[in-house]
Amino acid sequence: MMAAAGSKDQFTIMSILRAESPRLEPARLAGQVVSEVLAALQQAVDGLVALMAEASQASVADVLRHVRDTELLRLDDRFAPHLLREPFRAVE
Repeated sequence: MMAAAGSKDQFTIMSILRAESPRLEPARLAGQVVSEVLAALQQAVDGLVALMAEASQASVADVLRHVRDTELLRLDDRFAPHLLREPFRAVE
């Protein structure tokens, strides 16, 4: 997605989102204004590009939180404990 965003290849970005974004699942789109969903996804892609920029101070966790929070892509559930704002501490 980052290569496509860098070259402004909207077709490839949309193909990736169509295949991987929970926001574009048919059941989720029912009753929504599609143009608003697409605009929100474009903002999310733009945010991802900013987080991944060379001068960015964002961590991998910041990038993954953005992807999760904006629902750009599906993340494996095993990421969840690692994306908490507070460090995960096992209960002893």
